[in-house]
Amino acid sequence: MIELHIADTRKPNGFLKKLKVSDSVAVVGPMGEAWLRSDNSKSVIVLAFGSGYSYARSILLTEANRNSDRRVSFYWAVRSENDFYERDILESLPKRISINLHLLNQESNSLSGIGALLTKLSYTHTCLADHDVYLVGKRDVCLFIRREICEKLGAKSERVYSDSF
Repeated sequence: MIELHIADTRKPNGFLKKLKVSDSVAVVGPMGEAWLRSDNSKSVIVLAFGSGYSYARSILLTEANRNSDRRVSFYWAVRSENDFYERDILESLPKRISINLHLLNQESNSLSGIGALLTKLSYTHTCLADHDVYLVGKRDVCLFIRREICEKLGAKSERVYSDSF
């Protein structure tokens, strides 16, 4: 079985609204360099935005099932409280995986809201040089975040991964 998490565009003519049982669907991918690196013991930061949860979920569940003491911090930013789903799964993860849910201000543009999340991240992680960082979301947002965390928090660009680049 393949499980897909697809963002609802809320457009009246979106393809999800037209899709019927037994319709054929073409899936292209995977893209990018997105997989959990388990070849080291570096702490992990996962930053997910909007519907990017599915890739983050895979990383979190894989890491939770490993016999490891590696620390994982998960930050998930969305625009609506209803966008946070599977809270029961998140709450059942081992204590070494910290969960940080962040509601973006509806009025702010996406980059200013993400800036607020990065400020929150910088309070708990002053330097990301010894971390593997996984970014989940739209390409422009992930590129912005990669630049910001490399410049301001010392993340190593070769240790920042995303499904969008």
